[in-house]
Amino acid sequence: MPKRVLIFVIIMIAIVVLTGADYVVENRHRRVTEDEARAMRILQAASDATNTLERQRQRVTASVYVPLPREAIRVWTAQFQRHLGDPELAVPPEGRDLQWRILAEQRAFSEAALDLPPSPTVAQVAAVGDRADNVAELLSAFRSQHRVNLSALLATESTQRALSLLILMLADGAGLVAILAGLVLLARLGKREAEAQARQANEQLRAEFVAFAAHELRSPASAIKMGASLLHQPNLDSETRRQVVESISRTADAMSRVVLNLLDLGRIEAGKLRLQRRVVSLPELVEELLAEVQTYHPGMDRRVCGELARVRVNVDPDLVKLVISNLLDNAIKYSPLGSSVYVTGEVEQDNVVMRVRDSGPGIVPELLPRIFDQWVTTGDAPQGARHGTGLGLYMARLLVEAHGGTIWAESTPGQGATISFTLPVAQES
Repeated sequence: MPKRVLIFVIIMIAIVVLTGADYVVENRHRRVTEDEARAMRILQAASDATNTLERQRQRVTASVYVPLPREAIRVWTAQFQRHLGDPELAVPPEGRDLQWRILAEQRAFSEAALDLPPSPTVAQVAAVGDRADNVAELLSAFRSQHRVNLSALLATESTQRALSLLILMLADGAGLVAILAGLVLLARLGKREAEAQARQANEQLRAEFVAFAAHELRSPASAIKMGASLLHQPNLDSETRRQVVESISRTADAMSRVVLNLLDLGRIEAGKLRLQRRVVSLPELVEELLAEVQTYHPGMDRRVCGELARVRVNVDPDLVKLVISNLLDNAIKYSPLGSSVYVTGEVEQDNVVMRVRDSGPGIVPELLPRIFDQWVTTGDAPQGARHGTGLGLYMARLLVEAHGGTIWAESTPGQGATISFTLPVAQES
């Protein structure tokens, strides 16, 4: 057999083998795409169910002073069950138990709401609201089980591209037509990869951002609604009414800052955030923060202990409050009920080192270097605590670095965790 013919046969055999491999990878990619499409449907259904649940919760809270729209509660219950109980969602076996538990808990919440008397007390409404909070926590856990696996999708796309390129190189000897066909194939694969990446990234960002916003805004929103309910009490004395109005105003200010900080997240990541720096007293800044969160975290001031150096810092106060608030929220969530959280601040050269230490289970060593990355949580929350979204510590890192500081974590499993960060000390003129 002539040498040229042998080379041609070898090339053709290689092309056939690689084409078969490309076919296998294509089938795998199709399965991955179907799995990601299913995850997107489940996340959309969970988001729709969350919105329906929030409408029910608002009407139940308002029933202290406005008649409860019982027919609307029934309609929303049917919508919730339809959103999350749709057989076409094709929830994987490992998530079905949680799916049915959510449906059962939501029915129990709806029944409890419909059992409220015509003029319920604040305590009765709060008890029913606790059931809604439980459903919301289960929905958050359900969403976390069905995150879009963008890396798997991109991996199959990359494999396809590599195989296509190799086929193209081998087919080069078979003529210009094969080269042109390979280029078309590469262009098609590249376009599909870009479209899939953009679509999956946007969907994941939307779902996680909604979860983070709900996490940050739920407590102040509940405090404002409860305060508004108290103002409708018929025999409220003037002093109590004044205190309630001040509490609502203070909580609304805190919520406004949270909303603005959420909107700033994109600018922080792009390095375009402009800090509104001013010189403030560090102890006074922490005291202001504790007074603000006291409205929706009763007893927070009694659980926070420690000493802060009498030092003035040159920072953006609202953003530093957000950093400390996120760290305190994490520390209290992972600490035993009623235990203390220690906050200290010591001056070291031109910086003050802030430390927030809890007495929880600690952070496993393999997770410790990554807890400040996006979407990474510090572990399973204790029973009854809400699950994190993996944005709180990530945002804290960005804000600290925007001030020119650093943030790090230290932990021994079983002995709690300490999050430390630096802030610039104000230079005395």
